[in-house]
Amino acid sequence: MWQLTGKTVTWQSDELRLSVDLLHPELGFQDINYLTDPVPRASLMKVSPPPGTTAASLQLDDSYVRENDLVVHYVEPAGGVRPEFRWRILPAGRDAGTGGIAIDMLISTRSDLLDSDPTLEIQSCVPAGACDVLRDSVDAARMVFPAAEPDRSFDLDCSCSTCALSFRLADAPLVFTQIFSTADAVRASLTAGPGKEIITSTISFFPGRLERGVMRRVRLRGLLAAAECAERALEEQWADMITSPPPLAG
Repeated sequence: MWQLTGKTVTWQSDELRLSVDLLHPELGFQDINYLTDPVPRASLMKVSPPPGTTAASLQLDDSYVRENDLVVHYVEPAGGVRPEFRWRILPAGRDAGTGGIAIDMLISTRSDLLDSDPTLEIQSCVPAGACDVLRDSVDAARMVFPAAEPDRSFDLDCSCSTCALSFRLADAPLVFTQIFSTADAVRASLTAGPGKEIITSTISFFPGRLERGVMRRVRLRGLLAAAECAERALEEQWADMITSPPPLAG
């Protein structure tokens, strides 16, 4: 369950522990433990504020916990877009007996301005030597991103309906996968850090402009699973993402 201590929220269950600072969503989920395995050096699903603003200007408006949901609203910065996030923790592969935990993220943006730029970036920094890039189906050919080329950024082909980025962690026998729809993606890229075996995935959402009174929504899903059951858990979570559209309300 979610536990609130000041402005830091921690998820604590038998399978997963992680925390997020609501005042600094750009830091993402940290202090991650899955089962008995810590996941050091990882920061998952970090949210960069809209263009033209700073992290300090993304001010917390309201937050609350509803069962497995953590819902957070931020104040609209001057000239910017008001973002709202809903994180939901769910077991993955429950019906088929496979393991894993899914972190479902629903992002909503709205503005009181006549015209604004709604773009947001979601980043995950993962200790891994490579990334499998899967497009439209887990049966698709896998492209491996080499972390041996530091400080290089590779744009991903988003000419598909859904994409998954799968990382086998260097520090634990785990796989972290991020699944997202490309319909609202502006750009997706992978960057290798110099000498640290860290790969950063960056996904920019919401192309075009945002008119006053219009809400834009997108959902992406992170998945942590033991290496031996990660592929089956991904298959089930990918199918669920395709068949269940984002909810109309957070």
